Amino acid sequence: MFIKKILPELQETLEDLGISKAQGSQKKWVSRVKSGLEMVAIGPENSGKTTAYIIALIQQLKYAVADVPRAMVVCKDKDAVLELQERFEEFGKHTDLRYHVGFEGADIEKQKNKIYFGTDIVIGSPKRISKLLSIEGINLSDVKTLIIDDAEVIMKNDNMSYLHRITTSLPKAQKIIFSREESVNISRYRGKYMLTPTTIAEEHSIEISEEE
Repeated sequence: MFIKKILPELQETLEDLGISKAQGSQKKWVSRVKSGLEMVAIGPENSGKTTAYIIALIQQLKYAVADVPRAMVVCKDKDAVLELQERFEEFGKHTDLRYHVGFEGADIEKQKNKIYFGTDIVIGSPKRISKLLSIEGINLSDVKTLIIDDAEVIMKNDNMSYLHRITTSLPKAQKIIFSREESVNISRYRGKYMLTPTTIAEEHSIEISEEE
């Protein structure tokens, strides 16, 4: 089991998908996201990182509330954003949670309006989220969790300015990094923006508490 006292609607979805228990470090990753504490999660492709944070966020948010987002997930590009939106819709199909997106190559005003008229989780590329912030297209007042997925790809030098803009706009949000591997820029981001994060790595199933 991923979670004790799991949301019935989420449990129904897991049963529909034939998912009965956590694999590898998934249970630790889910627990850390739900705890409100910060984390760097390291695991290879297909280790269940995305499934872990989708389950954790749906369990945490439960139902649609008001109009403003309560969580944000930053993805590497348009394809990753749209794929993640589909995954959230699949896992959240028995809830009324809303997931809206932002990515380059689409009408930013339409994306802004969809987000404005009600969303619980914003999913977007770093450049487009930064642009939406510039035009006041996202109300961040209730965002409590920021997840950066595929961080080893996103945290290239040309994206760091966008991540800085996003992160500094969310000073009190829990920050979670999911990555296939460590990198210099992940280490720099962790040291600059994260509060005593724990690194939970799938390869060795270890937990390392890190002080700034």
